[in-house]
Amino acid sequence: MDLEVVAAGGGAGGPVPPADDDWSRPASALANAVAATKAVLRGRPEDARGLLERGLGRIDAPEGPSGQWFADILRLAGIAAEREPGLGPLADRVRALAESHRAVLGGGPDAPGPDGSPGRPPGTGA
Repeated sequence: MDLEVVAAGGGAGGPVPPADDDWSRPASALANAVAATKAVLRGRPEDARGLLERGLGRIDAPEGPSGQWFADILRLAGIAAEREPGLGPLADRVRALAESHRAVLGGGPDAPGPDGSPGRPPGTGA
């Protein structure tokens, strides 16, 4: 379930201010999303919420976590990739990780897909 997280440079929008170390704030936020996924899978929702709060805060997200793990992780990944476009491939991997654990993270059939697209319409089956 581990996902290698490697910080990338500034991308098209220019450099992003660093977090507490050599990683950019969006790269650090993506690492928080991976750790939050692990926390949920380990039955540690308080830890997951704290990780998502910090991750979303690092990328100046307009809202904090909603408690809907799957949606929150996808939102964090999307905003991080917007803030630092060079992180798009890593954000895609975070989305894929969330998708692979969608049942545990709470993403039902109508939850957004890993690319942010709408889920299946009700009554359309699997």
